[in-house]
Amino acid sequence: MQFIPPNIRYMLLCDEVLRLERQVSIINLMSSIQAPSFPHVIPDLSIYIGLTGGRGIARTRIRGIHVDTGESVFTSKTHDVHFVNRPLDILGFSLHIKKVRLPFPGLYIVECLMNDLVIAHQTLVLRELEDV
Repeated sequence: MQFIPPNIRYMLLCDEVLRLERQVSIINLMSSIQAPSFPHVIPDLSIYIGLTGGRGIARTRIRGIHVDTGESVFTSKTHDVHFVNRPLDILGFSLHIKKVRLPFPGLYIVECLMNDLVIAHQTLVLRELEDV
């Protein structure tokens, strides 16, 4: 079946995704990080994605881009996502990346690519830890 891009319902960046039967728990949702020094390493980054309406098989990966430099700073392994013949159902899955290295403070765009087409993105802000 020909690949038809899905509609994105959500893309969440977090420390961990737990699945228990039909329930999903997102642990430590993140949109902003304060780091004491740079480069900063996130030990485990999980991305939970929910989508509908896709068709076919999609070679799926995650890519992180530092906005100021345009540099791609991390990428996940590629995984095949198989869409079922129930386009109204939400297909939820997670991808995990170990030791994500963020070289500079600033804004990062985390993209989900399917067959090399960006289908979703989320921002992640990295700031220097301020003394209190």
